[in-house]
Amino acid sequence: MEEARRKVGCMNSAKRRTGDVIFAQLELHCPSQGIIEIIPEVLWNQFVTTIKEAIQDSGVAPSDITALGLSTQRATFTTWNKKTGKSYHNFICWNDTRSVKRADSINNSWSFMGLRTGATLLYGLSCGSRRWETASVFKFTSQHVTMRLGWVIDNIPKLKKDIAKDLVHYGAVDTWLVWKLTKGKVHATDLSNFSTTGMYDVFKKGYNNIHMAYLGLPTNILPEIKDTNGDYGIVDPELFGASIPIRAVIADQQAAMFGQCCFNEGDIKLTMGTGSFLVINTGPRPTVPYDGAYPLVGWQIGNEMTYIMECNDADTGTVVEWGVKMGFYDDPSQSAPVAESVANSGGSVSFLHSKDFKVVQLHKLGLDKCRTVVKQIIWFVGMSSRETKKSSNVLSGGAFMAGLTVGIWKDRDEIQNLRTIDTTFHSESLKEDYRVTIKAWEKAVDRSLDWYSESS
Repeated sequence: MEEARRKVGCMNSAKRRTGDVIFAQLELHCPSQGIIEIIPEVLWNQFVTTIKEAIQDSGVAPSDITALGLSTQRATFTTWNKKTGKSYHNFICWNDTRSVKRADSINNSWSFMGLRTGATLLYGLSCGSRRWETASVFKFTSQHVTMRLGWVIDNIPKLKKDIAKDLVHYGAVDTWLVWKLTKGKVHATDLSNFSTTGMYDVFKKGYNNIHMAYLGLPTNILPEIKDTNGDYGIVDPELFGASIPIRAVIADQQAAMFGQCCFNEGDIKLTMGTGSFLVINTGPRPTVPYDGAYPLVGWQIGNEMTYIMECNDADTGTVVEWGVKMGFYDDPSQSAPVAESVANSGGSVSFLHSKDFKVVQLHKLGLDKCRTVVKQIIWFVGMSSRETKKSSNVLSGGAFMAGLTVGIWKDRDEIQNLRTIDTTFHSESLKEDYRVTIKAWEKAVDRSLDWYSESS
């Protein structure tokens, strides 16, 4: 089951294939600029309806379903009363920007700069501790749950009072769905989700107590942390007609990486959907961050911990949708055919190519569906890429993880045999005209900076 980006989807998987996919458009609630929410009741109804449709279409009896795997949007969270189940607010999405000023204020505060200076000193005294090196360069962003969670606690008095009474559960989409599916019996998450919140220390392998204490965030509301392929309880039989075990919970970008079979250290995946997410498998050790890329947990399977390094851009989908509003095409799926219909667009599709220009040099890529964008990236970085046939690698990743847990597949080699390549893009020499294009784009970006302010 997938709840990711802007769709709710469900995939039926079996031993020798990953099966049919059913999607429902995810409804977002955006009452004003920068506020991006999901109404919990709407999400739940879409989620349940999609699973029921998938079960019906598969022709499989609910009692014959071996396991359920969840792959969900990360860092999109809500809080709810653990006794009544009622949410204190809508899900606040990962790309909601209401806490940008909060993050900037904290990052520029003397106290936080003092913490970073202290971390720098500890890094020197520890003879190169990765943990303190990371702390010395860390900055909060609005994508961290810590910023948005602090905002809701400060702005919802009832929530703050109930936290003091130990009546509150916090959860991202994965945790909330597990809690709902098990009728409140399981309040848990995995590290692929929790490591993206800003509340987890990947080097200490535990809560980031320094951040939590500095920000004044409560720990009594947090879920239990389980393995990615852990036991997340049993789906209440009243929902789908059978007691289905939940045997995997994984975040969407990590699920896409697992679905692309990027199992080895050095493998890289690029997903371009609502946002662009460039992820590299760094193996069994977290890597020190640089230039906005931070170490996260890819997945934890028993004693095996796989780490990733990730950087992202939040506006990929927004840019493509802007093309619809401007009349360049009627639907985002038409962007590639329109762009490829002429030899030279005269710059009219520069908004599509702007996503290419942001991608740095890569080793291996796993890419989504706009082939014009893919081709440009391959030319720019001078390397090759493979595009898989999977309609959703996020769904595949959740299915693969759950299937491995219950023995549908015995190992990852069997999963790799299911991976089919649709297209292989080969690099060509970087043409001079594209060097000119990149330079022109960079110049245009520089000229556009700081042209507008709220006071102007």
